[in-house]
Amino acid sequence: MSKNQKEGAGAIKKHIDPKNDFAFYWLFGRAKTKHLLLDFINSVLNTNTDDLKLKNPNIIRDMQKGKDVKLDIRCVLSTGEHVNIEMQMLKYLYMPKRSAYYGSKMLIDQLKEGQKYDKLQKVITINILNHIYFKQTSKYHNKFYLTEEDTDIKLEDIIEMHFIELPKIKKTFPSKNDKLMTWLLFFKHYDDEKIMEVLRVANPKIKEAEEEFGELTADEAAKRIYEMREKAIRDKISFIDAAREEGLQEGLQEGLQKGEHKKAVEIAKNMLKLRANIKFIVQATGLPEDEIKKLMK
Repeated sequence: MSKNQKEGAGAIKKHIDPKNDFAFYWLFGRAKTKHLLLDFINSVLNTNTDDLKLKNPNIIRDMQKGKDVKLDIRCVLSTGEHVNIEMQMLKYLYMPKRSAYYGSKMLIDQLKEGQKYDKLQKVITINILNHIYFKQTSKYHNKFYLTEEDTDIKLEDIIEMHFIELPKIKKTFPSKNDKLMTWLLFFKHYDDEKIMEVLRVANPKIKEAEEEFGELTADEAAKRIYEMREKAIRDKISFIDAAREEGLQEGLQEGLQKGEHKKAVEIAKNMLKLRANIKFIVQATGLPEDEIKKLMK
């Protein structure tokens, strides 16, 4: 790489944070960059899937039209599995329930009226968190399945949830065989040139990712959306900090809990449609058993 190219790459990294949800979608959610998405998914799942189809490739166009959109990435792998990927800069109190909700919705959306359950394909949610949620373990990548409590027998290989906590990633130099670590270090240390030099060699897709961000900075409309998302995140963080300082955090938490209870009810309804066991629904949603039984009527 020439001196000018290095300076250009450095300028890009100072402005584009891969953890910004719009930048993340720009990098992985467009038809042009689906090979980068495939590389990332294979690194998370430890697979060699050869192709995928994007389910929501027009989000940027919708945003430019002023539509309110959810910046997640949805795709169907050539193996038939449905995948939802979300980057979360802010801390959600009930992130596993949120993931369970979107996972169950992906299952329900697959079937049309009258179709048999054997048509259902596995769904996988991948949640990348910029905070620590699972304080009881030092693992940065945790995977969850539907299993029996005592024997760990899988009930059905139909849903799989991944949670990746970026703050647990240590500053290190990965091997060429650890592609997932190259991506995670890129998300976390995109502005550290020493680390980036190693990452470009360990995984050539990282260099392509930087080039895609170069195109983002050259696209005035895209750059404007990116900056708006950055400002929105800063404003939310400032609001939460101010609420905490002024003693309003308790009220804020109460409001969030009311919203999360509504979401938990929606999850329970979806799981009931899938004929899930009531005890499992209790564990997944946190709702009391009698409330779930009322939903069955």
